[in-house]
Amino acid sequence: MSSRKSSYINTTSLPRRPRAGGDPAHTVRSALKARLNSLRGITKFKMEMAVTCEPKGFGTSLNSAYAIERALLEALQPLQLRTKKLNQVEKNTLQRLKDYPLFMDAAKADVGKLIAEKHYKEVDYNHLPTLTDADLKTQLSSILFAISNCGYSAYYSISTVLATNITCVKVLVPGLDKFHLVQLGKKIMPGKRCYDAIGFNESL
Repeated sequence: MSSRKSSYINTTSLPRRPRAGGDPAHTVRSALKARLNSLRGITKFKMEMAVTCEPKGFGTSLNSAYAIERALLEALQPLQLRTKKLNQVEKNTLQRLKDYPLFMDAAKADVGKLIAEKHYKEVDYNHLPTLTDADLKTQLSSILFAISNCGYSAYYSISTVLATNITCVKVLVPGLDKFHLVQLGKKIMPGKRCYDAIGFNESL
């Protein structure tokens, strides 16, 4: 699915100083620097080992800076935890998908190819919304509104309620893709959002 749109952050727009009021935006650079420093301790064979599937990171939060931090650190984890076993798992995944080139492309997640083919849009950090100053009810309403605005509905069931009043719930949004499972070697058919992203006509 190499024509799927991708986004990346213009790093020159990231904050260079801590923000007042305890805003976690200041941790973006320091956390990334700390993780990069920790990578120096990785053995040489890990650093020289070929990466079969591109490392990638996803982060979500009502705080734009925290979302970026989570995505950056997650993208670095496959490098920090790289082992021969992980490499073999990735090779096995691609072997299972060898007869399905589009699925193979999706599993490889070649971000460089997406960028080279101009399948991305640049996002300016300064224009990302941040809602962390709002109370919890307002934050929840904002999330539900965004889901509804995209044509979806969210449902939940209560899994556990502890004596400490901590509640665990399971949330389901029918229609959302689980296309990330392709990286586990599963032939998951894309949903409408993915079809739209790659410009595929389901009627063909």
